[in-house]
Order: sequence, then C-alpha cells, then structure tokens
Amino acid sequence: MTASVYSAQALGSESGFMVETVGYHVNDLMFTDFKCSNTRFQRNQRHLQGENKDFLVLHAQLPGEELLQMEHGVIRFLPGNLYLRDW
Repeated sequence: MTASVYSAQALGSESGFMVETVGYHVNDLMFTDFKCSNTRFQRNQRHLQGENKDFLVLHAQLPGEELLQMEHGVIRFLPGNLYLRDW
C-alpha cells in the first residue's frame, strides 16, 4: 500500500509531536505497533478511491484512549479492549 489511507494532523502544538510505527507482514497479514502524540486522523471517500484501500483492522487499545467520531456519533476506545474496524 503506497497511498495514504487517512489524513493526520497534530492536535494542539506541533512542537514535540511524536509518531512511532513498527510494522511487519506474515503472508497477507500485517502487524503494526503505532504510538503517537494527540492526533486527529481523518478518513473520507477520497481515501477509499483505488484498489486495496478497504480493509479490516483488529485494534488492541493498550495505554491511553481513542475517540472515533463518525456521522452517527462518537465511539470511545478504552484501554484493555479489542475492536474490529472496517476501514
């Protein structure tokens, strides 16, 4: 996958903004360990155009929490839970 599947921007000051990503493949399965400062990710119809841009993500929320805002409301991802996302 070479094209972006979402847009990202720092929330608040960009000073000290941090992103760390480590990923690897096992056959067609991809694993990623992702850590970042407070960030806003946006995904819209433009990000879905083209091949191989629609996929499932098994999300393990470890420390911290995440808010996912969608058209129908907000979903809160809490530490210690697993979520299946249809990106």
